[in-house]
Order: sequence, then structure tokens, then C-alpha cells
Amino acid sequence: MLIIFILFLFLYQKNSFCKNADSNFLRKKSPFFLLNDLKCKNKIKQKNQIYCGEKKIKKNEFHDRCIINVKGGNGGDGICCFTTFSQKKNKKYASGGRGGKGGDIYLIGDKKIDNFLNLKLKAFYYAGNGGKGCNNNQQGENGKDEYINIPINTIIYEDNKFINFIHSDYQKVLVAKGGKGGKGNYSYRTKSLKIPYVCQFGEKTKEKQIILKKIFFTDLGIIGYPNVGKSTLLNKITNANVKIANYSYTSLFPNFGIYKCKNEVKEMESHEPEEAIKVEEYKHEIESNVSEENEKAEFEISEKNTETCEERVKTRNYTVIDFPGIIEGLDKKLSNVSYKYLEHLKYSKVLIYMFDINDKCIVETYKNIKNVLVQYDHIFEKKKEVVILNKIDIYQDKENINTVINYLKENLKNDKIFCISALTGTNVIETIDEIILNINKENIIDNFISNLPKPCDIEQIENSDNYPPNDYKIHKYNEHIYIIKGKYIENQADIFNFSKDDSEKVFNKILNDLNINVKLKNIGAKEGDKIIISNYSYDFSIENL
Repeated sequence: MLIIFILFLFLYQKNSFCKNADSNFLRKKSPFFLLNDLKCKNKIKQKNQIYCGEKKIKKNEFHDRCIINVKGGNGGDGICCFTTFSQKKNKKYASGGRGGKGGDIYLIGDKKIDNFLNLKLKAFYYAGNGGKGCNNNQQGENGKDEYINIPINTIIYEDNKFINFIHSDYQKVLVAKGGKGGKGNYSYRTKSLKIPYVCQFGEKTKEKQIILKKIFFTDLGIIGYPNVGKSTLLNKITNANVKIANYSYTSLFPNFGIYKCKNEVKEMESHEPEEAIKVEEYKHEIESNVSEENEKAEFEISEKNTETCEERVKTRNYTVIDFPGIIEGLDKKLSNVSYKYLEHLKYSKVLIYMFDINDKCIVETYKNIKNVLVQYDHIFEKKKEVVILNKIDIYQDKENINTVINYLKENLKNDKIFCISALTGTNVIETIDEIILNINKENIIDNFISNLPKPCDIEQIENSDNYPPNDYKIHKYNEHIYIIKGKYIENQADIFNFSKDDSEKVFNKILNDLNINVKLKNIGAKEGDKIIISNYSYDFSIENL
């Protein structure tokens, strides 16, 4: 018996521990040495991977797209209750309150977030449900709203339908609206129905899928064949720390960095002391003739100049994207990681075509890359382009570099051709500074927004008060069954609590107001035929007309 008990305890601990604990926890807590080799498959953390249930998410992936499931809160149910006043004990009054509204779900722009990794770890988002109504015509508690922070410059889709574009910090977009609370019997008091036994359920919401796509607006886009030094250049000029190795496709995903125009910053910083020296010399020469008021005025002017210099220095940041290697026939290789990220190059102001100067087929390589881009989108035909020839530190025929440059200018039809060594830094900063001078100052984000479709107003679309009552259709399923379709009438059929005595009477009045029973009779409905509206059905009767 003791052996059976120990075996049972061993199996129990194995199942219970493995559900919620990792292997390290099992090794420490388990009293049985056999548990030391157990591994929990439901939750394992490694260096570059996160396992969430059966879903594996890599930390070092490029998380520019995300699919989340959202659901607004259900509306609270209205109640059917009565109040008896002490003065008139035999008289009841309807006092049931309506249910609370379900919570909404909002997406909020957050400039501190740059990818969707955290959103992928939680794929389902639900808002709070509304509370039930209370006695004395008190409304139920409203459901709690759900707020989801996402990166700025994100497009929001639902079933390939454009919803909105979040382009600024703290911008809020409604993506799922909560259901309305059901009416209590207090709302149905009339002269003919003073004590109504009727109430409504809260509106039920549906789960829907939201697709998020991050758009990267960059100043410079570095492209070229694999292993030409693109990532090396990015590391040299920006704060990026991209993996570099001597083999193709070291970079599997686009990499980003911020380039600070150091030469311009130095000029701005050195400009202020020179100006101050001149002011001091000028003040020394005419010190006897200058009044204190003029000195204050000069000090204020120099202070303003300093502020404008600082403001200008802050704007000297440029975003650079290093794109994985682009090769001929990229669109035909579905497994190639580069092709699905080509869209991010569309929003670069200047494309930098980077080549190995030791390559003898630079012109052919350029044409291959250009064809891939143009086939993807014709916008690349009009993009500004510059050419950088890398690895001049190992180029042997340096005396004929000018001949090579002139040949490329003629064949590539591009005067902007530069020679650098990304590894040693030769001519790198000077080249990038000159390229930056050709960047347009136009706001590409504003141009992008102006070309987007009109945003969907979820507040109006999902508000049941906006459903047109007369927009319905009657379908004859067979000789004795009729089905009625329409947003408004189906919604009414779903929310009425037909277990209450007067609910059918009130609902039949809605049918008569919409002339549904009359139309049923006109198309041949007979006594006892089955009428189906959503999940509710009733027998047709001439007396209801």
C-alpha cells in the first residue's frame, strides 16, 4: 500500500507542477529525484524565445504586424420588479431599472512602443460587461473600458476594411463598442400597460479580429545585394548595434538607427562662442558710449540666438533603415524574408544603392534590384537615389577609381555616386552629410494620411440606435415557414426576454408598427405558419394584425 501511495503522489505532482511551473522550479521544489528531469511544455523561457502555451514567439523577429481579437462588453440585463408604496399597499408600480452599458475597446498611440511583441503575447482583449439593472429604476453599473497601447504610425484593419490610422501620441481610436443595457419594466409604463411584465436582455457583442500594421517613415533606406556592408554602414553612422558576419543574409529583418548630423551640430555649437566674442569686442570698443539699456538689449538678442540654435540642433536627427539583401527573382521565392518587408522601403525619402566596388557587375546588379522594387510597387520609379561604392580600403586599382565612377554615372544615369569604406570609416560621414542635403523637407506622413480612405466611425456603425427599422426582408423558406432578416428587427428579437408575460405583446406591437404582419399576410402567410426572426420564432395569427 505504501508503494502505491508513493506512486500516486508522484504522478499527481508531475501533472500539477507541469501545468504552471518551469523546469527550474520543479528541480528545486520536488522532493522526488525523478522529477529533476521533467520539462514543462506549457511555459518555457529561453534566451531569444518566448513560449506562450503552444504559441512560440521569437524576441528577435521583426514584429511589424499583429492580429488581435477584441470584444466589447455585453450590455447588462434590465430587470422586471415592482415597488409597493406604504400608503397604497395594494397598488404596485413598475420600478425595474435598465442594465449598464458594456465597456468599449480603444487603441491608443504610444511613441514609446516600436513593435507589437507585447501585443502578440496577449491575443485576446475583452472589455467589461455591464451590470444588471436595480430596483427603483436604478441603472446597472457600466462595464470597464479596455485601452490597448500600440506604436504610432499604425494602420488598423478589420477583415481587410480600413478602420483608422494612428499617427500621433495619445491618439485614441474606438475599435469595439460595448452593447447597450437592456430596458427594465419601468421603461414600458404606458396608460394601457401600467404594470408591465416585460424587460430586455443586454445587447450581446461579437468577437472580431483586428489587424495592425506598423508603417516606418524613414529618411534613408540602404539596399543592395547580401554581404556588401549595409549593416556595417548602419552601425558606423547610427546608434544601432546590428549583428555583422562574413556570410550572406546575416540580417534577416530590417534594422533601424538614428543618424545625428555631427558636422552641423559642431557648426551650430561653435557658432555661438564666435558670436559672443564679437559682441564682447564690440562692447569693449564702445564701452564708454553704450548705455545699460543697450547692453540688456544685446544680451537678450544673444539669448534668443542661443535658443534658436538649440532648437535647430534638436531637429538634426535622421532615421535610417538597413534592408536585408535584395536579389533577382525575390518575388518568386516565397521563403525569402526580404520580400514581405519591401513595403517599408516605400516610405524612405532617399534610397541608397550600396555595392561592393570590387564587383564587376555593378550595373547589372543595379538593374536587378531596381526591377524587383518596381515590380513590387511603381512608386520606386520616382524615388530619389544615390549610389555608394563600399570597400575601397581593399580596392587594388585605386588609380582608376574616377574612371569607374564616370562609367557608372553614364550607365546608371545618376550623378550622386560616392566611394567609402564602412569598415574603416573612410569618407563615411562626409558622404552621408552630402546625401542628407538632398532630402526633401516635405512631411511624408501628411501625404500618406491624405491618400488613405475615409476612417470608419465604429461609434455610428455599431450603435443599434442607428439601425434603420424599415430595412428588413421577408424570405419564404417553404410553404409554412417564413424568415425575416434585418438588423433592427433581429436585434429587437434577441434582446426581448420572452419569459415575461407581456414581452410578446410589446414585441407584436413593434411588428405591427413596421407592417410586418400585414406583409406576411399579403405574401400568403396563413394561420399557424412559423415565423422566424433570429433566435425567436412565433406562430402567425390573424388576430395579431
